[in-house]
Amino acid sequence: MTKKQQRSADPPGGRELITLSRRELAAFASTVRRLDLARALGQKSYGGLRNYNTILGYPVEISFDQYQAKYDRQDIAGRIVDLPAADTWKMPPELSEDGKTDTPFCEAWAALVGRLRVFEALSRLDKIAGIGRYGVLLIGLKGDGDLSTEAQTVQGPDGVIYLRPLSEGSAELKETESDTKSPRYGLPTRYAVRLGEGSATTTPVHWSRTLHVADNRLDSLIYGRPRLKGVFNRLEDLMKLVGGSAEATWLNMRPGMAITSQPDFEFDKSDEGKRERQDEIEEYLHGLARIIMMEGIDVTPFSGQVLDPSPAFNVAVDLIAAKTGIPKRVLLGSAAGELAAAEEDTKQWYGTVAERQANFAEPMILRGFIDRLQALGVLPATPNGYDVGELGKDGKYHWPALYTESRAEQAEVMAKEAEAQRKLADPFTGQLLITEEEARGLLGYPPEPASEAEGEIEPMRKIVAMARQNVARGMVSREHYAAFLAAELADVGGE
Repeated sequence: MTKKQQRSADPPGGRELITLSRRELAAFASTVRRLDLARALGQKSYGGLRNYNTILGYPVEISFDQYQAKYDRQDIAGRIVDLPAADTWKMPPELSEDGKTDTPFCEAWAALVGRLRVFEALSRLDKIAGIGRYGVLLIGLKGDGDLSTEAQTVQGPDGVIYLRPLSEGSAELKETESDTKSPRYGLPTRYAVRLGEGSATTTPVHWSRTLHVADNRLDSLIYGRPRLKGVFNRLEDLMKLVGGSAEATWLNMRPGMAITSQPDFEFDKSDEGKRERQDEIEEYLHGLARIIMMEGIDVTPFSGQVLDPSPAFNVAVDLIAAKTGIPKRVLLGSAAGELAAAEEDTKQWYGTVAERQANFAEPMILRGFIDRLQALGVLPATPNGYDVGELGKDGKYHWPALYTESRAEQAEVMAKEAEAQRKLADPFTGQLLITEEEARGLLGYPPEPASEAEGEIEPMRKIVAMARQNVARGMVSREHYAAFLAAELADVGGE
């Protein structure tokens, strides 16, 4: 009971009434919230008496330093963070403007990419953003050394002198926009950045000099979900399985010994006798000697058993693959004898990566970076926008395909298209039963662009076709039809 707890002088019902200070009430409420959350997550049971995190050795709250340590030291943890980013940026897209790649915007972009290795920096930023809750790209501008002030516009791609990806541990978010009327409400305004590796000092940096990236966002605009968070417990299990197995194997290879004296034998208790026994035992344990010749002593080695960790290991990796969306064979590498299944997993994974490119990498990283550079005057403005990737059959722009179909798969697709075209044609004449434009749509091809001349002739074709139908119905005489055609041809010739 602290001195801040007070008992009422005349409590109701004759019972002692205890009141708590505000700080104690806040601490009590926080504890209750944590207990409720733990129960909701299944971390506590039996009325809160059993805490699974404590029993199984899992951390209740995970800090950025713990995520960083996992990424740095645990092999599969690093792959979980790196693989999505590495495959996303494996084949960077080209940029175009109105279908052209020789515009001032495209040329300035190409110069910047070549000089600063932009896509390598964006790939690193993607990886860094997955370790913690966010990552920050610091954009260094020529002739403007005060990083705490709002960035001034510069002219041309030479205005950017460096790109430095920073993790949550190196770029601490200090302030966010509090003005509810601002379009940047809730977004970062200032960071404290450690520029030197291992440096304890920080430098204030204004948001206009950065690109803030958060992966796996839910209800927050600035904080994402670390890629290791959902599988952290399973990674802890793998540490126990792999490390424990290795340690058990090592100990079993050099088993312990029980040394007992024979009946009616007395040890030489002198210092010299003790040293001799100790030297012989250490020579056996640490040297090359495999025999102990000690009078009056029995040596009994301990035998141990090392369990096969494979079943438990596979269960943990299966759960990691399910949570991360990375197929198990892709996560661990293709296995011999399973090439067909591994190829199918690779196709599935590349489909996931393509979705990630479209929904995260392009809008949040690539376009966010380009938009920031245009606002700074580094890249020319694009009034009609710009396109990312190559124009596909569906008439939309896509990043380069990561998976290339084999010749057998391409032949199968061509055979299916040929069969579809055959079914769309008259079996006797071979002519299409539908228009060519409709056939292209059914086969997944974009409409064929009409030339300017075809656009002018098409209306005349329709008029001539209507006139021909009226002649066939007897509504227009052949003389009038011939005169009509002559007049139309004269108009075309005159033009």
